[in-house]
Amino acid sequence: IASSTLVYSFISQDFGVRYVALHSNKAMPFYYTVAAFYSGQEGSLLYWATLLSVFWGITVFVKRMHRDSLTSYANILMMPILIFFFSILIFKANPMERLPMVMTDGQGLNPLLRDPGMLIHPPMLLAGYLSWTIPFVFGIGALISGDHRGDWVSSIRKPTLIAWALQSAGLVLGGWWAYHVLGWGGYWGWDPVENVALLPWLTGTAFLHSIMVVERRKKLQIWSISLLIATFSFSIFGTFIVRSGILSSVHNFAESEVGHYFLAFFAISLLGSILTLLFTSRFLKDNGTFDSATSKESGFLVNNTIFIALSFATFWGTVYPMVSEALGDQRITVGAPFYEKVNGPLFALLLLLMGVGPLLNWNHTSYSSLKQKFLPPIIISILVIAFLFLLIDSLVAAVSFGICSFALISIISEYIRATKSRANLTGQNHIRSLLSLVSVDRRKYGGYLIHISIVVMAIGIISSSGFQTKQEVNLIKGQELNIGRYTLTYSGTATIREDDKNSVVSQILVKQKGSTHTSVMHPKTQYYDNYISQPTSRVAIISFPMEDLYIFQSGVGDDSATFAIFINPLIILVWVGSSMIIMSLFIIFWPAKKDKI
Repeated sequence: IASSTLVYSFISQDFGVRYVALHSNKAMPFYYTVAAFYSGQEGSLLYWATLLSVFWGITVFVKRMHRDSLTSYANILMMPILIFFFSILIFKANPMERLPMVMTDGQGLNPLLRDPGMLIHPPMLLAGYLSWTIPFVFGIGALISGDHRGDWVSSIRKPTLIAWALQSAGLVLGGWWAYHVLGWGGYWGWDPVENVALLPWLTGTAFLHSIMVVERRKKLQIWSISLLIATFSFSIFGTFIVRSGILSSVHNFAESEVGHYFLAFFAISLLGSILTLLFTSRFLKDNGTFDSATSKESGFLVNNTIFIALSFATFWGTVYPMVSEALGDQRITVGAPFYEKVNGPLFALLLLLMGVGPLLNWNHTSYSSLKQKFLPPIIISILVIAFLFLLIDSLVAAVSFGICSFALISIISEYIRATKSRANLTGQNHIRSLLSLVSVDRRKYGGYLIHISIVVMAIGIISSSGFQTKQEVNLIKGQELNIGRYTLTYSGTATIREDDKNSVVSQILVKQKGSTHTSVMHPKTQYYDNYISQPTSRVAIISFPMEDLYIFQSGVGDDSATFAIFINPLIILVWVGSSMIIMSLFIIFWPAKKDKI
């Protein structure tokens, strides 16, 4: 009711509501007016509390017939979390606060937020943050209720997948938004707010893998609960960073006292969770130790260790400016080079494990089986490395692509082996065998599809970041520029009045070598009436199959303009791979058919 009331206040343009007056005006299109609901601190907190209430209501409704103690304890644990958000909304960040008088018009949405990305990225990322609360209360509820056999995993598998899917979509959409708005030619800058959004995804992904071992082998229970606590804690920590303004970021809300309450909530929930785990951990008994170093569960443990290393490195790099300022009165900023040097090799190891994991058996993988399964992808990846090293003369890039090829071939070979085996068993052709194979074991083969999607993304990331071409140039009207295989001609700049803003738009004609076709690009800078001191840029992008041509207008003179021009190879694979992840999740969630064999 509260959320509907606030949305109605935006639609009806009730500028007597302070929050509405600050974040909308009469000139804004309808869709931005509605999106302004979650554009500020108060509205985003109301969105969080509302969606968490709805998600939890659905969860309780679905489990209404089970009447188990686990759901009861989870319900009890959810209450103080919701009460915390309600209390913040009522006493410290009330979106319904009214002004002494009704304004004739509002200030309008921040110019950076007036983009289609605003309609999908913030609600998706916030949903990802809050969704981790549901697995968390079930995990802690399992400790309190005495469910020490690992049965709690079945209660949270789907909520965990949903939370992971929402967080993944939020991160990818954030990268896409940054790419076509911020004008620096990239999509991930290791900004503090980007980092804190990545942290719960890293530990959540580790948790998603570890509960497979709990479910299948009844091992890693304490480890899995610890990961779940870390994931929820990082979600709250990320909310604290965004709302405290303690770290400089383009994504932050203005500094406010709300951040201190989130810090206190973060500390209390983390301490309470750790104490609960300590007092109950003696009852969590794993079924023996790991049978072999060449077993699938050992592979999952190594996988988890790398995820934790990534989480620690990202967390430390994010908080180090605060630590350095507290200890030495000097704030030392950690930039992208640190993360690239530390996290880059760790991500490469994860890609390598994506190829190793599917080839391992649960109990033990014999030497003959290892040789049979690993030899072909190893040989092919070595050939790929040798060929690419001769072609691009970069050992790091060649090895990176070689690792990607190893992972890709290993996963595909598992599909081929399983499809052939099923075809021999059923007499079906190979296409029908593959489809039926996926339909009867969607979790396994849908998960492999997610791994393939991530490898595709990795190829796009390595190509677009490692082989990007960049040139900053000032062009006079009519001047040509050759860059890569393109000839650019600057035709001039004009100022256009649009609604509540002035747009300074340049026109650039683009011709490819060997082609007579001319494309037109219009990079522009926008000046909104209520935000004259905050000009925003709109990047011009042409996507070709092998690369993007990306032009950012950084300045305009009397008869000239300055542009930053980028050529980003294979960046389309970043968006293709991320789309494949969503499709793979649909496959996992689709009800599996019963195997007739």
